[in-house]
Amino acid sequence: MAHIEIYLSRLCIYCWQARRILDAQGVSYQIKGVPMILGWKPPTRAYREMVERSGGCTTVPQVFVDGEHLGDEEVLQSLAERSQLQCALKISA
Repeated sequence: MAHIEIYLSRLCIYCWQARRILDAQGVSYQIKGVPMILGWKPPTRAYREMVERSGGCTTVPQVFVDGEHLGDEEVLQSLAERSQLQCALKISA
């Protein structure tokens, strides 16, 4: 099974959507918290790591599969709608 990481802020609705999509697939994932205060994300270690790993994306959530950047909740939803999410998450059929 692939190693899945998600950078998220606990009170972010888009982060909850991403978690719901991942949970529906039955995968486990590691949460990396990115604090957010009224939409502002302090430059914590997790935030800086997320931006660097994602190639400059500053929004949460950001999902990584086996160390490779997959994207945000919109990417997850799009892949799910096209029945490509299991492949992207490296879930064997």
